Amino acid sequence: MITFILGMFLALSYRNTKNIWLPVAYHGPWDYIFLSEIGKTYTVIDIIVVILMVMELMTSLFMLKISRRTKIIL
Repeated sequence: MITFILGMFLALSYRNTKNIWLPVAYHGPWDYIFLSEIGKTYTVIDIIVVILMVMELMTSLFMLKISRRTKIIL
């Protein structure tokens, strides 16, 4: 579920901005957090990740709603 939400957010952010650097810059720290398992050492990281996932989901749904209104085609 986490991967799907992040993938949807990154794809929509690229599609709406036509700029690859936003998804790249966002994906780097995300990979570091999950691959280093830093959340096991600092529990606040897990809370931040959950907050970010909720924000990604809300932003993705908002971008989908806007793109359907303006009928952006891939």
